Amino acid sequence: MESAAHSRKEADGTSVSRPPILAAVTRHLRDRFGSDSPLKAAEVRLQFSLTASGFYIWELDIVSDRLHIDDAGLAVYGIDPAAFRGEREDWEQRLHPEDRELVLDHRRKRIAGDGASEGLTFRIVRPDGAIRTLDSRNFVVCDPGGKPRLLTVLERDITSDLEIRETLRLAEERLALALNATNESVWDWSLTTDRVYRDRRWAEMVGLPPDKVVGDRAEWIRLVHPDDIDSVERALLDHLARRTELYVAEMRLRTTSGNWIWTMDRGKVVSWDKAGRPLRMVGTQCDITQSRVLEERIRHSEEISIQVSQLARIGAWEHILATNEVTWSPELFRLCEVELGFIPNPAAMDNFFPAETRPIFRRALERALTDGQSVDLESPFLTARGRSRWVRVIGRAEVRDGRAIRIFGAIQDITDTHDAEESHRKLEAQLFQVQRVETLGTLAGGIAHDFNNLLTGIIGYEDLALDTLADDHPSKPFLAEARQASLRARELVEQILTFSRLSGAGQRLALDMESAIDETSRFLRATVPATIEIDVEIREDCGRVLADSVQIHQLLLNLGTNAAHAMRGGKGVLRMSLERIEIPTLRVMTRGTLPAGPYLRLSVSDTGHGIDPETQRRIFDPFFTTKQVGEGTGLGLAVVDGIARSHGGAVEVESALGAGTRFDVYLPAVTDEVYDSAVDPGPTPAGAGQTVCIVDDEAFVAQVARTGLERHGYRAVVFTDPAVCLEALRRNPSACSILITDQTMPGITGLQLAASVRQFAPELPIVIMSGYFSKISTDALKDLGNVALLPKPFTLHELARQTHQSLQPGFSAPE
Repeated sequence: MESAAHSRKEADGTSVSRPPILAAVTRHLRDRFGSDSPLKAAEVRLQFSLTASGFYIWELDIVSDRLHIDDAGLAVYGIDPAAFRGEREDWEQRLHPEDRELVLDHRRKRIAGDGASEGLTFRIVRPDGAIRTLDSRNFVVCDPGGKPRLLTVLERDITSDLEIRETLRLAEERLALALNATNESVWDWSLTTDRVYRDRRWAEMVGLPPDKVVGDRAEWIRLVHPDDIDSVERALLDHLARRTELYVAEMRLRTTSGNWIWTMDRGKVVSWDKAGRPLRMVGTQCDITQSRVLEERIRHSEEISIQVSQLARIGAWEHILATNEVTWSPELFRLCEVELGFIPNPAAMDNFFPAETRPIFRRALERALTDGQSVDLESPFLTARGRSRWVRVIGRAEVRDGRAIRIFGAIQDITDTHDAEESHRKLEAQLFQVQRVETLGTLAGGIAHDFNNLLTGIIGYEDLALDTLADDHPSKPFLAEARQASLRARELVEQILTFSRLSGAGQRLALDMESAIDETSRFLRATVPATIEIDVEIREDCGRVLADSVQIHQLLLNLGTNAAHAMRGGKGVLRMSLERIEIPTLRVMTRGTLPAGPYLRLSVSDTGHGIDPETQRRIFDPFFTTKQVGEGTGLGLAVVDGIARSHGGAVEVESALGAGTRFDVYLPAVTDEVYDSAVDPGPTPAGAGQTVCIVDDEAFVAQVARTGLERHGYRAVVFTDPAVCLEALRRNPSACSILITDQTMPGITGLQLAASVRQFAPELPIVIMSGYFSKISTDALKDLGNVALLPKPFTLHELARQTHQSLQPGFSAPE
């Protein structure tokens, strides 16, 4: 492959290393002048000229069909010099599809010598997809016999030149359109000659023929109102002294008719000399007379409207049928927000009402005219400025000699009242949604309770079977796998209860955030569309937080659900990350303030539509939502904020429209000594023949519990009716060493049973079993004394261990 320079044999047999085009030019000049020695300096000068002008060179060997492009050309085409093989196809495939035939046809004509021009402009497509425009000049070098030997091409990239030209053209076009649209005139003041150029529009503004405009600035000053000269001069001097960035002044100018017009004059110095003195200043001047008049009328009208609006925010109207004349009160003009000079008419009134209510409005007026019925209706209303309101329209017709002569009435702005009623309706809908979610949570808890009872029996009998079989029994591995699957099912039920707010609320422990994020991501993966990618990134050694696991799961779920909703209907990435950071000083967040210390930063981000600044200010307000009715409660982020604050943390929000949203939740990190120990509890101690009363309305649960406890050295008595158990204990309280009861049973709950037993057996250890404990308050447990909670489903070893612990002297259930 040859590029910028390569060797070739000349006619005299010598080998010369030159750039391709230089070799061609050298050969051409040598053939013409018969000498090679004067050309070396010419080659250097030519190469320097080409480089400075941005040109590069390539040539096509017509005989061998080989292509030689120098390094600058390869860079323009985006061709790797190491990969360039010199084949013509490598160049042709870079040609733009729309220009390929044109370029190839031009090359063929040039080689054939049939009169094609030397110059050509065309486009190429680089490997990175960028389109470049090239300016090409070429000539054909022939051998001594006149046969084409080389096609030599001189090219340069003119893309930037074309873009600059187009930008300049558009800028000039926009300036002309802008000046024309805003009715601005242009002036150009040379401070060295004190001459001012003013355009045709300025001449029209003051009533002068264009050829009569004098370039003397003193002549212009004479047109300025005497009361305005001082303020104009001060504004001008402030700008010339660089105290203001722009010169802006309002002034009155006298026209040739003797009238005064108000103008707005704006300008800026665009040229300074080396000493800092201004040389040239340009600007615009426009007629603002109409605006000033309108401003004064608006001010006067608004004063009257304010007084009228204090009465009842009602604007009166009247329609004289004989003349079709319509009259409005000033308040009605204000309510409709029409421009000064607006002339009310019957047809124009229709335009303020939506298309769907116009027929209703017209029929009400027709009934008033024909039947004498009064008009009284409420309707949406759109002002002339596009503002949405709600109005009440009232009216009646005046009839003489059996014929309506006029219809009159009033329009009252009831937007505030309607909005209050609408907010009330939305609040009811949101409260209904909250109740619906709570109902679903209760339903999930009920299902989980029954499922936990089944799992308790399954796990219990698996434990019994495993304890019964010999270690080498072929069925034991299968039972072990079944037991692991049952334990996994227990974890899944616990997750369902967590997400339905029915498990573990109120207790704060050293929580492993990594596990919480993992569980939430798996839960979200099952609920969000497959088009949304869930990415979890957790740094090493993040540590833990002292937190309520239910609330943290709720926080994660709310943020994840919001992120998924922001990407609904399309692809996106939901990213959850966790890292440990150190905040050195007091820091104020979007929601909350953090003192210095170690924190875990939980980040949940999406690639959705983003949140505008106005919405960001309200997203944490309770019941505020951007979702449709039925899609959300408006409590999600309010709950997130409340959970973060209650844990001593804060929330930070970053978002931009079209760029997605990121929520950072900061929670205080805990030290190692706060971590819960995960020490293996060791073997379960055996009982000493103590009597255990087991109460559960599910017989199979009670039976498996009895069998398990009996194998651990206890004597067990089973009751499936809590009332029967209560009566038996009342007759002989000392016959029972410990009471183990289910919580949810027909007729009487485990908590009620425990309360009744406490009346005659205040020291009896009690264990309450349940699939969930959402309705058992901490205060109730404290009042009952020594009562422990055992969550279902449990293993037989967990049951025996809890029984042993509760029987120990001085045992106190953990709070």
